[in-house]
Amino acid sequence: MNCTVNSLRRLASFRVVVAAAGLLLGSERIGALGVTSFYPTKGAKAQCLDTPLRMVLSGKAVMNWNGSVRIRNVATNAVVHTWAVTSNPGDPQTSATVGASWPWKDSVGITRRNVWPVVLDSIPEHLAELRVPQHLLQPGTQYQIEVDAGVLKGADGSAFSGVAAGTWTFTTGAKPAANSSVTVAQDNSGDVCSIQAGLDLVPSNSKTPVTVLVKPGYYREMLAAKNKNNLRLYGAGVGKTFVRYLNNNNLNTTGSSDRNLVLLGGNGMQIRAISLINTTAVTGGQAEALYLQGDTIAVADTYLHSFQDTWLNTGGRVYAQDVTIDGSVDFIWGYNPVFFKRCSLVVNRTGGVVVQPRNTATHGYVFDSCTLRAFATGYAGVHFARDAGASYATGEAMFLHTRIVDGSTLDASPWTINATTDSSKLRFCEYGSMDGNGRAIAISGTQRKRLQCSADTAAAHAKPSFVLGWMPVLPSLASVLALTNPITTGLQEPVAPLQGPHGQILSNSGKSSVRLLDAGYAVVREVRPDGRVRELFRCQAPCEREYRPLSEGIAWIEILQSHGRTVLSTGAAR
Repeated sequence: MNCTVNSLRRLASFRVVVAAAGLLLGSERIGALGVTSFYPTKGAKAQCLDTPLRMVLSGKAVMNWNGSVRIRNVATNAVVHTWAVTSNPGDPQTSATVGASWPWKDSVGITRRNVWPVVLDSIPEHLAELRVPQHLLQPGTQYQIEVDAGVLKGADGSAFSGVAAGTWTFTTGAKPAANSSVTVAQDNSGDVCSIQAGLDLVPSNSKTPVTVLVKPGYYREMLAAKNKNNLRLYGAGVGKTFVRYLNNNNLNTTGSSDRNLVLLGGNGMQIRAISLINTTAVTGGQAEALYLQGDTIAVADTYLHSFQDTWLNTGGRVYAQDVTIDGSVDFIWGYNPVFFKRCSLVVNRTGGVVVQPRNTATHGYVFDSCTLRAFATGYAGVHFARDAGASYATGEAMFLHTRIVDGSTLDASPWTINATTDSSKLRFCEYGSMDGNGRAIAISGTQRKRLQCSADTAAAHAKPSFVLGWMPVLPSLASVLALTNPITTGLQEPVAPLQGPHGQILSNSGKSSVRLLDAGYAVVREVRPDGRVRELFRCQAPCEREYRPLSEGIAWIEILQSHGRTVLSTGAAR
């Protein structure tokens, strides 16, 4: 690596990884599983009352189910909470019965749910995050965290060193005041450290905008809040602010209100520039990433991931713009009108269904100028929509000017209609579909089941005001990102100029080009929705480089710049 100290100092952010002598980078660590760092750091002062408790580990860990996690008040020596992790309750990824006897519960905003006492993650590094029960920690108090060695073990079977008494202590700060604008930062630089605490602080039923600004980080939590009228939930960008947690109908068995990752209720809400990732596996059943309750809601520049039922909306009208949504079965569903503009719809299994509309006489789901594709090569048999039975016989699903990246992805009969449903009342159709290169797809006589909208119907439904009776006023993405990135650390733009500010899908094959204009030294990186980062190249602008994505799926380009304003121009190399 040939970098001068001064050049590193000029970069907005960087990471240096050094391998100890005798160890091989990329090899499995042999020996005890240990803790390389703690957050809060040992002896930290004035920490958030909702601080994450995070241990960065020396290797990949798995649960060992033979110990406890204790939170102790140092002044009184009293244990204020214990998570007894002494038996394996079963896996909600594969078992539908574990939720009924799940031993760990906690409040999640307005709800009480089954929770994970320890969350293991390997993104962006191997770590264990310990749950702090909601409202447990008190202001101005010193706490000690103790973790028995039997709680974890290495994925290779190695023993965990544990965290002994006296090793990890921190002191909390003052209780935050309720406010109409709250900043969330995991590093304790904001008003609170968790998004749920931020949602709890802003007033309910507000007649004016209330803002929760979420700085970059990995927020391993579920969220639940209602009556948050005029909420502005703004992240720092889809490649910077991540909400990651495993929840599904096996873990929380009481239905959609509890099995989701994020539940937000209120009229006039806006959700922007954030990634919501329900880490449930494809075997985990119904597992919403986002459940919206309310009217005149806007979601933009956001990434949503799950498998079954990624998106759910009830209660009113929603406008979605430049959103990437990936899932498998009915991964968009609900009961009220939604207008999707320039969104990316990613099917992450064979035989997937994009939408199941359950609207009645009103409008349903209209997709205008969106992209439809499979997450991986070979996924096929994908359907635009399926009906929800006789109770929703007037369901509406229209795909207008859709770019279908791989024609083999879509089933020859892309509408699934129950035999008992009166299909004459369904409003299922497509219009102006294109292939991955933007060329019109000719619908031949052998494709009669490719139901077509009339030109007049398509023209009318391509207007959000016609479908929703309302159109949101959205601030620019740049102005939103400036709120959570007051000091410019880089720019985020799409990999290709097909879909707008965010949510662009990388080509599964072929090259893409990145061109940097103006002056400045820059590091260009590929950021994936799960937080993985791959450096593409470094150069002194102006420069232009081609690169080929390592894998299939979704990614964004991020620039770490040395000085000035670097302008990014991207596009598929021809």
